[in-house]
Amino acid sequence: IFIYAPWGGHCKALFPIYEHLAEHVETAQAPLVIAKMDGTENESPTEDFEWTGFPAIFFVPAGSGTPLKFTGDRTFFGLLSFMKQHSKLPRVQQLTDAPAKGSGGEYDELKRFVELWTTEGATIVDQMRKLLVENADLKEKLARSGAQASVHAAEL
Repeated sequence: IFIYAPWGGHCKALFPIYEHLAEHVETAQAPLVIAKMDGTENESPTEDFEWTGFPAIFFVPAGSGTPLKFTGDRTFFGLLSFMKQHSKLPRVQQLTDAPAKGSGGEYDELKRFVELWTTEGATIVDQMRKLLVENADLKEKLARSGAQASVHAAEL
């Protein structure tokens, strides 16, 4: 469970990563529940969940009522690795690191690449995409420049 504050910068950066993880788990039909909760509007569902800041992420392995506080990298790979490491279910342990089928193609691949280098990578890519969509003249200049990035920028 991802406990967030809607106004938090780190939480906002984690939303698209967490959504990507949820899509990946759903596509793989893994027996997991990926949930999120506004920690500013809700209290802890049990005494086992305690947090002092946002975001707070917990994983409760099947058959256990004890949540484990997530301490890894706040990336798709970091979250997936933590779940695989602490799960006792073979179908969870066998989840691949491949992107979900039917995902957004090159855009999602670029987002995954940037996530490897920064926890706020998804936000950076989203801002770049928004900038190019909102500024047609910039997109045209990039396309005319012949730069390798212009092909991807024109497709966005």
